Amino acid sequence: MKKLLYSLLALSLFLFTSCGEAGRIDQLDPNLPAPLPVEVLNVTNIAGGAIIKVKIPEDENLIGVVAKYVHNGKECDVKISRYIDTLTIKGFGDTEEHQVDVCSFNVNEALSTPVTITIKPNEPAVRTVKMTYWEAFGGIKVSIENNVDNEPLTIGVLIDTEVSEFGTVDKDKMRWEEAGALYTSATNIGLSRRGLDAVPTIFGVYIKDKWDNRSDTIVKLLTPYEETKLERRYFRDAMIADDNCFGENSNYPVSNLWDGVITGTSILATKGVRPGWFTIDLGVTAKISRVGLAARQNYMLWSGGHPRIIEFWGNTKPEVGHWDQTSYSFGGDWVLLGGPYQQPKPSGYLPTGEVGTITSEDNEYINSKTEYEFDSAVYPHAHDAIRYLRVKINDTFATWGTDAANMAVQFSEIIPYGLVVEE
Repeated sequence: MKKLLYSLLALSLFLFTSCGEAGRIDQLDPNLPAPLPVEVLNVTNIAGGAIIKVKIPEDENLIGVVAKYVHNGKECDVKISRYIDTLTIKGFGDTEEHQVDVCSFNVNEALSTPVTITIKPNEPAVRTVKMTYWEAFGGIKVSIENNVDNEPLTIGVLIDTEVSEFGTVDKDKMRWEEAGALYTSATNIGLSRRGLDAVPTIFGVYIKDKWDNRSDTIVKLLTPYEETKLERRYFRDAMIADDNCFGENSNYPVSNLWDGVITGTSILATKGVRPGWFTIDLGVTAKISRVGLAARQNYMLWSGGHPRIIEFWGNTKPEVGHWDQTSYSFGGDWVLLGGPYQQPKPSGYLPTGEVGTITSEDNEYINSKTEYEFDSAVYPHAHDAIRYLRVKINDTFATWGTDAANMAVQFSEIIPYGLVVEE
């Protein structure tokens, strides 16, 4: 009976990490001896910690193994059951040596003689990730690169509107105000902090991980560009003669893309040629900064008719174009605002281009967070003033990698942002 009790307790013990005070221990059998110590077979240093491989001794009193260490002045431990042979320690923000005591324990949590080892963590993500940022429409754009372990990161944004302090006051003494935070575990991604005034502002941006390790704060004096969401009540389906992407029937017209509804079947659904395009008369002349897309919610998100490869063109007039693949142009006064873009996937695609594993962050992004920014450093006409916005879809997820001549397209909303220059 005693063996059965110990076995059930051992099976219920999962990998566990804690820092701080331990909870109450119920003494099930005060006469049990301390278990035999483990043997440490190998220590592999990793970013912010180490992986410790152990050999579990044959001892029926042993139910688990614990690694004890001090992190940021607090006593911490990582526990595993006797059926696991690897302890993983993470959370250090430095590359200094740290002492770790590895012990086995019994049901009373009586510890064996410790095996003391030294770990020397590699640099954590907050040090190895490359972070840059710059002014953008409505705020700033932050680029994160080289988060190779896909660590969950917080990008903190600080602002100080007393611009006279720039370059004259130490950054630790500036009058910082929290201006929100961005979150990601993607390897490489661009994130935007929007809704900021178009006035000179001192920005401070830093990276923080879930253990509260922080990077250095990068300070810049920037002026965000003015930006608004274009009023969809002015939008019309331009129906230019060369447009070839139409609603499949009267239930799925192009105008569904700006009705403000992203749920249900309020979508554009087409059947047509590949590539396909349609044109929106914005009703105003504007410089477009970015375009947001919303998918048909939770419907074949990474395998169906959602656009995978997309591009955006602009014109001041409803000019009939003639697509020429050789010159990659519609001719006339049509200008490329941006693209071709591939649907962003925070967790990344496989090296072959296949979708691969789909995370909850991926689904959240494609459902409602997809954005395509128009960068004038890449596309010379990105911020030309236009009235007619042409959306050209080269591939859906269903047609990508195939020779299909036709394709069905489905998505629910298109949201252009920018600066109106003439109403």
